[in-house]
Amino acid sequence: MTELPPDANPVDGLGAGSRIREWQVIRFVARGAFGQVFEARRDSWVEDEPNRALKVFDPILSSAARSTLLNEFNVLRTMRHPNLLAGEDAFDLNEGSLAGSVIFVMELADTDLATVVARQGPADPAEVAAIGADVARGLAALHEAGQLHGDVKPENVLVAGGTWKLGDFGVSSSLQGSYAHPGGATLDFRPPEVTETTNAARVHRSADIWALGVTLWIAGAGAHPFMGADPQLRYAAALRGHRRPAQAMDPRLVAFIDSRCLTADPHLRATATELAAGLDELARVLASEPRRAPDVAPWVPPAPPTIAGPDLRAMPEPTHPSVEPTRPVDPEGRPQPMEVPHRPTVPDVATQVYPAPAPAPAFPPGSAAIAPPHASSGEPTTSSRPWWIGAAAGGVGAAVTVEVASLVAAAAPGGLAARRATYAALVVIAAIVVLAVDRRRTQPRSRAGHAALAAAVLVIVVATAGLFIGVR
Repeated sequence: MTELPPDANPVDGLGAGSRIREWQVIRFVARGAFGQVFEARRDSWVEDEPNRALKVFDPILSSAARSTLLNEFNVLRTMRHPNLLAGEDAFDLNEGSLAGSVIFVMELADTDLATVVARQGPADPAEVAAIGADVARGLAALHEAGQLHGDVKPENVLVAGGTWKLGDFGVSSSLQGSYAHPGGATLDFRPPEVTETTNAARVHRSADIWALGVTLWIAGAGAHPFMGADPQLRYAAALRGHRRPAQAMDPRLVAFIDSRCLTADPHLRATATELAAGLDELARVLASEPRRAPDVAPWVPPAPPTIAGPDLRAMPEPTHPSVEPTRPVDPEGRPQPMEVPHRPTVPDVATQVYPAPAPAPAFPPGSAAIAPPHASSGEPTTSSRPWWIGAAAGGVGAAVTVEVASLVAAAAPGGLAARRATYAALVVIAAIVVLAVDRRRTQPRSRAGHAALAAAVLVIVVATAGLFIGVR
């Protein structure tokens, strides 16, 4: 054995070449929650004796606990069923580095369901049903013998000699009627009625049926039936009934697992015997049918469009002249010069004279075929704004201008003549500004513009006249 620290688990020191009584370890196989499995060979005078699997439990300090574990296994090894991994022997060690360990000697399996799914992906629905029927038959024999397996999962569904079997009875417990006190189940396969507070209490034997349903779902879908990123979340989803969609499985297999295994009420689940019979029938039906095509029809490229034209198939095959023409010969067989047939002269494209293009058709002025509306033809369009709006705007603007000019002129220094001169200058400047703005911004044909200008001039003239004759 490998040297380990004093506080290390002595089972971790086992490896190829290690010895446990009459057994020699060949290789490590798997690690479980309570120990490890090794392939081993027994020292025997019998030739070609098959290798066995040794499950070496971690050291158990309590001798009473070791005795209970051995008694449970002694019940199992008396059973012989083709769908239960055969248990051959069990013993505990009281001395040496492995003191306190319990060892189960069992039939050696080829592989387990978890490894198959991990390597090959989800299994065919008919195969899943057949595997489930085999395991259910093993569970039925186990329950009839008064034992609860307590840890059905893909890692404990094994194939040996081409037959699927249920193995690893390390946490199995005796049934008292239909109930048992389980030694602990893997959380991902624990039924919803088994909570932390009831784990040590009585558990119905249908807990094995629930765990088998989860196992078959994983085998057929490649994923746990309940949603969640870790076992705690998946178990919480199982308590709430939050099922994951099973798109990869046959609907009949999904319905069977749902109704027979994954029912929340433990008393409504099928017995192991009923489950085996139902899965056998389902496997037969699924195996007799071809695998279903996908629901979505495959995409078919459209046919190319048909182009009208002559039927080329009805046209005669063209005759091709010989590549090498026959040369004439004289009476003595000597070849004569060939006459080259006249070939039409091909005009030079660079010097070819082409007729001038015909002029474009003339359109009447203002036609929409020549230019769109508001084209830059020098003729502005007429505004549709009413003239009286322009007149009102011009009058108001002029009145404001006159009022401002009169106020400024009244504040100017000097006499009446100076105030009149200031007023006249301001009005003239305002008029020049208005005319300049009108020339740049107002369209000449706008009636509103003309009205505004006329109103402004009229107001300015009247106001100025009134000012000069003394009205203001």
